[in-house]
Parts: sequence; C-alpha cells; structure tokens
Amino acid sequence: MELRRLKAIRKAKGLSLRALAERVGVSHTYLHLIETGEREPDKEVLKRLLKVLHVNESFLKKESPIYNITPYYRIEKGARKKDLDMLREEIVNLLEIYNEIENLAYDAELLERERQRSSTLIHKYKVRDPEEIEDIVIKVREDLGAGRMAIRNVTEFLEDLGVKVIYVDGFKDFWAMAFEIEGDNPIIALRRGIAGDRGRFSLVHELGHIVLSIDGSLDTESVVHRFAGAFLLPRAECIRQFGTYRKSIGLEELKIAKFKYGVSMTSILHRLLDVGIISEYLYKKYRGEFSKRGWITREPVELEKESPTKIKRLLLILEQEGVLSVEERLQYEHKLFGIWGI
Repeated sequence: MELRRLKAIRKAKGLSLRALAERVGVSHTYLHLIETGEREPDKEVLKRLLKVLHVNESFLKKESPIYNITPYYRIEKGARKKDLDMLREEIVNLLEIYNEIENLAYDAELLERERQRSSTLIHKYKVRDPEEIEDIVIKVREDLGAGRMAIRNVTEFLEDLGVKVIYVDGFKDFWAMAFEIEGDNPIIALRRGIAGDRGRFSLVHELGHIVLSIDGSLDTESVVHRFAGAFLLPRAECIRQFGTYRKSIGLEELKIAKFKYGVSMTSILHRLLDVGIISEYLYKKYRGEFSKRGWITREPVELEKESPTKIKRLLLILEQEGVLSVEERLQYEHKLFGIWGI
C-alpha cells in the first residue's frame, strides 16, 4: 500500500497530524510513522483512518507518482503556508485523476506529445518596459493562433495549447495560480465558482506568468495585469470599438463590449485608460461611480462561467468506446468538478 497517500489526503482536507491522530485515537508519533511508511497500521487503525478521511482502501493501492509542482510566480498576499500546502495537495490529487484519464485515452506516443505541447512557450517573451506589452501581446496572440479578434472561450483556448485547467476550492482571497510541473505541461488552478469575466481574466493573467520573462526591475503583477487586459482586448480592437478619444462612455457601450470580449466593464475602463482613449480623470470618475453602485465586486450584467471541456470530451470518448461505464464517467466528473454531470 502507498501509505504516503494518507498524508496527501490529510493535508488536502486541512487536518494537522495531531488533529487526525486525535480523531483516529492514536498518537501523532505513531501516525507519523504510518504516513512515512515506517509502520504498517493494524486493520482497526486503518479502518478508522479511512473512515475519518472519507476514502476507501483502493485509494492506497494505486501507484503514487511524485509530482514536483512549483508556482510560476505568484504567492497570494496574506496566504498562510498551511493554505498553500493545502492548495498544492488539492492540485496534486486532481492532477493525478486528470493524468489517469489521459493515460486511458492516449497511447504512449500521443501522451508524450500532449504533455510537451506548451513547453516551448515558457518564459519565451522578454519584457523590459511595461510599454512593450502592447506589441508583445500582438506577437503572443499571433504565435498562439489567436489573431486579433475576441477569444470566445479562454479555457478551451488554453487547453488547446496544452495547458491543464483545473478547478479547486483554494482558500480565502485565492483566485488563480499557474504551476510548473516537472515533465508535464503547465497547470492553471482556478477557484471553483469564480465569476465568468473574472475567471477569464485570471486565466490569462496566469498565462502571462507562464509565457513572459519579466525584467527584475519591473512590478511583475502590474505587467502581467496589463498583459491580461491587452490579450483579451487588444489595442486595435479598443480603437475599433470605442474610437481614438472619448470624453464620455455610455453604460450600454460597456455592456456590449463586455459580452463581445468577455472582459468586465471595470477592466474595459482600465484598458481604455491604458490605450489613451479616456483620460485618467474620466477613468477615476467612472470607477467612483461603479464603486458607489457596488459594481466593483458585482457588475449589473454577468458572463456565463466557463468550464474545462478537454477532459469532459475524453471521458465521453472513453464511455463511447466502452472503456468506462456511464457511472464511472460520472464518478470521474464528480471528482474533478465537484458536482455530478457538470
């Protein structure tokens, strides 16, 4: 049995060694020896462990690959080490399920190609000045096959590049984070239930951390934030949609642009400021009005949430080909997405 899995699931559930030991009725020293594989638990202790952790014994009989995952950049402000450890464990558990499905769906050669698809993109584009972002975005979009038009579905776009997108519970104030995985494509973890426009922006923000190589003298988050806005709403599209200079912007214009480009109205205003279509005075005026109406946190119109489609497609293929039953497919979806038939 792979007893190291006990530690992974314990951390994913936010339990300390002492807390789990207390619930199971053993000493934390004994539990530590079990988790490290130095002691085999007797049948009664194992039964209590599995019951408290809500897993069955088959969970411990699978081979346990070691995933070396490292954040590309961002450590959330105010995040405790415990929160980040829990996030990593949650990602590792979901990644294992994701890769299990890929192993069923692909032969060895295709699997190797799939897992190296985006490796050439990592830190490919150098940024020495924030003003370079507008031109860099044009190059990135061309290289990735996005052209200059609106991206209908960011999640599908990233998955087509080979980036793995998974939904996690995360922790307070967590939105998204990109991770490098040794021997595999990058992964972006996105908070479950995030609003449609915020989810799209967060995904592209994390894409920026993956593809950009930012000079150490620059504020990385500011650069990547601008990258996300420019990627979703390029300069040329800003001018085509709103003109070269405006003294005022109508709410209906912002709503139309939000649905066309999949960007929040607040982010659109920021883009218009970046491009020079509106003045800083006008930007602050509208931001103040949005704040008064509570639109900074929740805008009057919402975009539909995106969800990963690649893994669902693979599961449907496996079901159709008789590799998985309907029940098995639904079980996989439940593990990955949290609700049946999402």
